[in-house]
Amino acid sequence: MLRNILHLLVGAIFIIGLLFKFMHWPGAGALLITSLGVIAIALLKYAIQNRKSNSLPQNLIYPLLGVVYVMGMMFKIMHWPGANIMLIISIIGLSFALAEIAFSIRKSVHAILPLLYSITLFFVLFRILHWPEPPYVLYGSYFFFAILAPVLLFL
Repeated sequence: MLRNILHLLVGAIFIIGLLFKFMHWPGAGALLITSLGVIAIALLKYAIQNRKSNSLPQNLIYPLLGVVYVMGMMFKIMHWPGANIMLIISIIGLSFALAEIAFSIRKSVHAILPLLYSITLFFVLFRILHWPEPPYVLYGSYFFFAILAPVLLFL
């Protein structure tokens, strides 16, 4: 119960921090650093608690990639140096992680969702870092994910 309230509180602080950042109000940096820092600490805590289980990638590497992704987003939002390399490493790693999850459940029709999200996440990297990309691949994956996610979730 307390954990759910804390998750809700951190999410609310993050949304309020983004609102402050978009409106250029003072205090946005502190709110964003606080919320993203707590998210990164929570992911790191999860990785440390589950390091001795039999599934090394899912319980150790994936949460650490999540930590690097959250820190990269924090660095990117705050315009600090080092954000691009953290985003490149984490988004490519998370794309491979989602593809591996899709491959592990390939007998189910629901395997298409992590695979489409993996493709979308990979091409979002091109958009975030202003690399040239074929926009039809990104927009096509957005479209298919937006159509297939509700259909497969309600089946």
